[in-house]
Amino acid sequence: MRRLLWIMLLVVILVGGQVLAAGDVLRMYTALDTNEAKIYIEAFEKDTGIKVEWVRMSAGEVLTRLRAEAKNPQVSLWFGGPSQEFIAAKELGLLIPYESPVGKPFLKGNLKDPDHIWTGFYF
Repeated sequence: MRRLLWIMLLVVILVGGQVLAAGDVLRMYTALDTNEAKIYIEAFEKDTGIKVEWVRMSAGEVLTRLRAEAKNPQVSLWFGGPSQEFIAAKELGLLIPYESPVGKPFLKGNLKDPDHIWTGFYF
């Protein structure tokens, strides 16, 4: 689980060109089950001191909301959901690339988008 938390941390360290630090707030949408999301979010907050404000909805709802907010994004992270929605979001230009230098050694090619737009969660 700590490995997964570090992956999440690496994904959000550089959010929109800003470095997050203890005391900052990360806003995110998640398509994970609420109880599962709470486990990761609480552990992330405890490990980093970064507060997470989050909204849980289906992946389709996340995609719809990101499309509506495209010119004025309200969150910095989308955590969890099927790859089809992430692929659609990529095709719509709603996501930005990020390649974690720390995660690179263990995130093999079939676990991530080749353009570094999304990373597989369950592997």
